[in-house]
Amino acid sequence: MRKSIENIVSVILTAVALCSCVLSQAAPEVYTGMLIASEAVAGKGAGRINIRIMAYTTDSEKTSLKNAFQKSQDDGMALLRGMDKGFINIEGQPGRKIYAVFSRNLQKGHEVIIVSEHVASGLEKWNNVDVKQHPLAVVDLRFNDSGDPVKGEVFPAVKLNITADGYPDVQTDDSNKVIMTELARKR
Repeated sequence: MRKSIENIVSVILTAVALCSCVLSQAAPEVYTGMLIASEAVAGKGAGRINIRIMAYTTDSEKTSLKNAFQKSQDDGMALLRGMDKGFINIEGQPGRKIYAVFSRNLQKGHEVIIVSEHVASGLEKWNNVDVKQHPLAVVDLRFNDSGDPVKGEVFPAVKLNITADGYPDVQTDDSNKVIMTELARKR
C-alpha cells in the first residue's frame, strides 16, 4: 500500500512539474513591420519583417557576454552564437536566428535591442558588404510609456562589444540603415 501511495505521489509531482514548465513558457512576443532601406536598389529596398522573441537575455547572460567580449572578440562571438532567443523572418530573405534580446528603460518608454545573425541582403550584396567583417545585425525597437512600438531601425551589418553595464555597443559599417514602418505588436 505504501509503495502505491509513493507511486501516485510521484506521478502527481511529475505531472505538476511538467505543467509548471509548460505554463512558465510564455507566448512569444511577435512584432511586424515594413522595412525601407535608406539606399534602395530597384526591387530590393523594402519588405515585411516578422520578429519572434522567445526570451530575453538574463542578467547572468549579460555578465557572461561582457566577460567573454572583454577576453576577446572571438570568445564573445562564440558565446553569443550559442544563445537562442527567437527568430527573424524578412520577406524574400532566408530567416535568421536571434542571439540576444536586451531591454532597458528610457526617460520616456523603453527600448528593445535585438542581436541577430547577419545574412546579406540583395542590397548588401550590391554594396559589396563583407559579412565576415560585420557578422551581426541589430534591430532597435522603441516603445512609448504605454508599451506600444513607435519606432524601429535595423542595422544590418555590425560588429558588437558589450559595455560595462551589460548592453551592446554597436559599430556599424554604415552600408545601410533600414527604417521600420507600420511597426506593430501581434497580440
